[in-house]
Amino acid sequence: MSFFFNIESLSESFGELFITKTPKDQDSFYMSTNISKYEKTGVGYINTYYCNTIRDTGAFFIIINSKFANAIFAISKTNRMDNGVINKLCNSGDDLDILWDQGEYPYLQFTCKDNKTKKLEFYIKVVTSF
Repeated sequence: MSFFFNIESLSESFGELFITKTPKDQDSFYMSTNISKYEKTGVGYINTYYCNTIRDTGAFFIIINSKFANAIFAISKTNRMDNGVINKLCNSGDDLDILWDQGEYPYLQFTCKDNKTKKLEFYIKVVTSF
């Protein structure tokens, strides 16, 4: 019986689309994306799919580490229909931003300045007990 595709190569290709390695710590995770343009790139929402402790309202510290940029954010929102308050406590490397619009989870954006970069990978830690 012949197959039109190889199962192993298909699973590898599919795995590259959604890379979410979850370490033992439930409040930290990896997020990655492939980039094609070198301006502001949306990395993705920081939501309950990645981290059990994040909510669409509340107060959080978000620590982001990567090869290209590092940042610590203090974010808070008391009502789902308000925009979140975001304070960037420190930043190094390329520019990281978090948006928190009405009715949404926090959204990570990255501005890449290196035009040789094709893949971005971020290690994100969400701290809620403070």
